[in-house]
Amino acid sequence: MGKKRNIIISGEVTEEAPKQEVSSQDVSSNISPIPHISAIKQKKVKKTVVPRGKHYKLALAKIDRTKTYPISEALQVVKEATYSKKNNTIEAHINLGLDLTKAEHKVRTTLNYPYGTGKERKILTIDSNEISKIDEIGSTKLVPGKDFDIVVAHPSVMKDLAKVAKILGPKGIMPNPKSGTVSEKVKETAESLQKGQAEIKTEKGAPIIHTIFGKTSFENNELVKNFESLIAKIKEVRPPKVKGVYIKSIYIKSSMSPSVKIAL
Repeated sequence: MGKKRNIIISGEVTEEAPKQEVSSQDVSSNISPIPHISAIKQKKVKKTVVPRGKHYKLALAKIDRTKTYPISEALQVVKEATYSKKNNTIEAHINLGLDLTKAEHKVRTTLNYPYGTGKERKILTIDSNEISKIDEIGSTKLVPGKDFDIVVAHPSVMKDLAKVAKILGPKGIMPNPKSGTVSEKVKETAESLQKGQAEIKTEKGAPIIHTIFGKTSFENNELVKNFESLIAKIKEVRPPKVKGVYIKSIYIKSSMSPSVKIAL
């Protein structure tokens, strides 16, 4: 306890209340503990790992992940690693050295594969005298994905097609001159698409092209020629202002196999 002291106020003597001595233990008990630095660091978000099945793991064991394969050898490996008996689609995934913040760096073109894609597609043609088909889309008599996968339209009906843009746009099948689906020769264009014409374009949020170039039922030499046509076309439409490495990496796979890296 502290000592008593006399205090004179207006001629009167009063006693000051003794001061309480505060121990370090009392101080520490009234102060919230400071968390350790490691405790206030933001917790790392754990990446979700997709569980792989038995068949995928067996297929993966057939591929040397440290190796880059020439296209002919890669196709054979992909076929052997495909763990489905169905006629699987062969895919190409191409990473390009583009800056998508620049409009001129985007790639979009069409390609007629020498041997087609093997994919059956339902094509809806709308010629200059077939505007009634547009009303059928609007009334859901013709349904995207069910009745047709692609729309090929004559330039004169594009204004009328604006009525169903909300239906076709989200599905990615609104006719567009850049994709080759707006043509004055509607029937001929539809025949080309059915034979194997494909749209080649970069993704909206990444400088990557995802496309198909055949089926596992194709002969290897047919797939090689389709692949070579694809790469030649991508090089042909290289944006002129792109500097440095244009094609950074290429992977191919089937719809039911792990991917294989292609030697550039």
